[in-house]
Amino acid sequence: MKMIRVAVVSANLGNYDPVIEYVLQKIDDGIELDIFRLSDKEFPPRPKAMTSRLQAGMPKMFSWQLFPGYDFYIWVDTSCSLQNEDSVMWFMDKIKGYDFAFFKHPDRNTVYEEYTFVKRKIAEGSRYLCSRYEGEWLDEQIEYITNDPSFVDDCLYASTAFIYKNTKKVQNILKEWWFHKSRFLIHDQLALPYVVQKGNGKVNVIPDNYLKCDYVTYTRGRGRK
Repeated sequence: MKMIRVAVVSANLGNYDPVIEYVLQKIDDGIELDIFRLSDKEFPPRPKAMTSRLQAGMPKMFSWQLFPGYDFYIWVDTSCSLQNEDSVMWFMDKIKGYDFAFFKHPDRNTVYEEYTFVKRKIAEGSRYLCSRYEGEWLDEQIEYITNDPSFVDDCLYASTAFIYKNTKKVQNILKEWWFHKSRFLIHDQLALPYVVQKGNGKVNVIPDNYLKCDYVTYTRGRGRK
């Protein structure tokens, strides 16, 4: 019987978040699990080319290249931690029959809603959003997306933690996602529904709020002195 190989990947570049150890995972027979938690040591900075936030998108979108040979990849942002022993198997259950499993965005429902929210908060001087997105090509990206008459803007995903199946179709979608991130806007979420839909990705939308999910514990801010 062929083993199903699963990789969990995260990237704490620039030491942005405290390191909180994952709970030891309970894995079903027939599944082989590896966990890759990258820091600047394992994934050295490229200051001549990109910021640490942009660079963190590379393992997020190219785990299948950086750690080849796995059947499924689970991305976990360093704002979250796997504090439930069943977390990996929970994700594996969500991907059955799908290309991706994403959490539904907890606050907004469409790409255009997200665009208008970010645009408004930057205009209001939000310190958090200005520090991340001020000067990014927000208008250019939404124009690119909305000028496509075939795109149906009917969903928005949270990309903080998700699972995908390693297929050529999925790889092409992830490459297109990186194109948007580096070409227009470092904010992942505006492009994600668009590239998935254009690439015919089959998505299981997880209705849970990832900030209150038993299987993905939000830990940002914990452990700092």
